[in-house]
Amino acid sequence: MSIEEPHARISLLFETRGAFDLASVPLSLISSKLSSKVSQGSLPIIMLPGLGSSEGYLKAFEYYLRNLGYTSEGWGPGTNLAGADITHSLDDLSPMWGIDYQLNYTPETYKGEGGVPMLC
Repeated sequence: MSIEEPHARISLLFETRGAFDLASVPLSLISSKLSSKVSQGSLPIIMLPGLGSSEGYLKAFEYYLRNLGYTSEGWGPGTNLAGADITHSLDDLSPMWGIDYQLNYTPETYKGEGGVPMLC
């Protein structure tokens, strides 16, 4: 049994959905201005970019929050690499996890778990 490729016109139809999503962004921002369901506030909000993205992707969201009266700021370190850009050692792992790595770990068995405590 083989899987058939979808027809080119059907594939194009699915791809045009992205254009409609992009066009709906300004409309949703305008409608949210008119709606009273969105809370107004002055609480500080720290915006965290998704894995692999930077704070530049959050500029529209930051603008939206500031218009609602919230104080928003980025997280500061730039691109979110989940600690992959930080050099780790077994000394990073030991105090965080309470493991005596001298008995349980050797450099050959170390798999880079030192990044996990950096995220916590």
